[in-house]
Amino acid sequence: MVIQLREEFLERAFDALRRIDYHPAVPVTARQLSDPEMRERLRTSNNKEVLRFWSELHRETPLGVFVSEPFDFDEEYHLALEQESSAGHPCGGRTRLW
Repeated sequence: MVIQLREEFLERAFDALRRIDYHPAVPVTARQLSDPEMRERLRTSNNKEVLRFWSELHRETPLGVFVSEPFDFDEEYHLALEQESSAGHPCGGRTRLW
């Protein structure tokens, strides 16, 4: 997954993942991941581009969150197709699709 690496977005993403029983494979908080120096340490010490999340309930579906943005997030967000969500969609309102 690609999440814009600002604390506010990371907090929301970590919270959403926690609610469906996903946890970071290494002890790191959203606030820590928002720090560029911490992300660089994670990237270089583990030689990984993603922070893995695991779940006892979803063992067959691990998740990874990029620890660096592989593209200009703001630019891509503005280029994304925006359309009305279907009725009852948990996002409500409008959804951006890539």
